[in-house]
Amino acid sequence: MTFDAKELEQHARRLREFTAFDNFSDGDLERLVQTAHYISRSVPWPLIREQTPSDDCYILLSGEVAVYVGEDRIAVLGPGEVIGESALRRGKLRSATVTTIGPSEVLRIERDDLDRLLYEIPALRETMDATVARHPPVVRAQETNPKRKVNASVPADLIDRFERAADGAGVGVAVALEDALTQWIERNSAG
Repeated sequence: MTFDAKELEQHARRLREFTAFDNFSDGDLERLVQTAHYISRSVPWPLIREQTPSDDCYILLSGEVAVYVGEDRIAVLGPGEVIGESALRRGKLRSATVTTIGPSEVLRIERDDLDRLLYEIPALRETMDATVARHPPVVRAQETNPKRKVNASVPADLIDRFERAADGAGVGVAVALEDALTQWIERNSAG
């Protein structure tokens, strides 16, 4: 992607804020940004879908992402995280679905570009190796949480909107509902 000098400097400066990029020279950061594709979204969207080929990875500049294995949310990651590198480096199918939770900004690096950058920027190879070590492949756990159905009346248009939002985020309705209920409980719990 082509950035003007101001955008290039701005994105490189943002990467400098994250500890994962402490060992990078200014030139390394600029090279990384020049190669990446900047994406900004104001609504949740899927970055990675479970059991799909790995063809790119992401650096989260702002926002949060939720990591799902099957229908279980196993992690929430924040700015500065490298996402999707594990399967890409190992040449395997994705072991999780990763979707943004709200507004977000990412730098997307395609497979061929990453291969070249890993050769050109030793600090990137070190960062990726450390990230891969922190994000081992996830194996689906056996069902440990019994699921219960809830009998509730909800306006049909609200359900339609919810289903569209879940689909747009790349997760199933059950996963989205569990996430929404969990967030509601956390916001409204007294203690």
